[in-house]
Amino acid sequence: MNLLLAEANPASNYILLGVLVVLLAVMFILPMITGKKQRKEYGEMINSLSPGDEILTRGGILGKITRVVKENGAVKSVMIVTGEKGKEQSLEIEVYHIEFVLNQPNRKQEEEKAEPVAQTVEEEVKTEEKVETKPKAKKSTKKSK
Repeated sequence: MNLLLAEANPASNYILLGVLVVLLAVMFILPMITGKKQRKEYGEMINSLSPGDEILTRGGILGKITRVVKENGAVKSVMIVTGEKGKEQSLEIEVYHIEFVLNQPNRKQEEEKAEPVAQTVEEEVKTEEKVETKPKAKKSTKKSK
């Protein structure tokens, strides 16, 4: 009880104030950093949209992109087709309403093309390592007569 009523050292007040300032700064700066990262990832997702991709909008609409509308080099909106065969509907949606890209068949084809190149490079590196690690022939210590 006496500890609570005792007067604190003035230096400890400054330390406590400093800790509070640092905590407040972290509370404001950390969300800005994570938000910037999320905006960057979202921008990359939007710029990689192409016809054939399947998307989910924030309103819960599933659709397949048929056309990408660009303005000044940036994707502005997409035209999607949704519904069953024979009952299909076309919608134009601004990119900011897109929540997820569910399927990117064009990107999968690009990745499949890129994989063999990466595998051949890895194989070349492995063969180079094997060549370098071959044991050297021992020199003969016998004297010739």
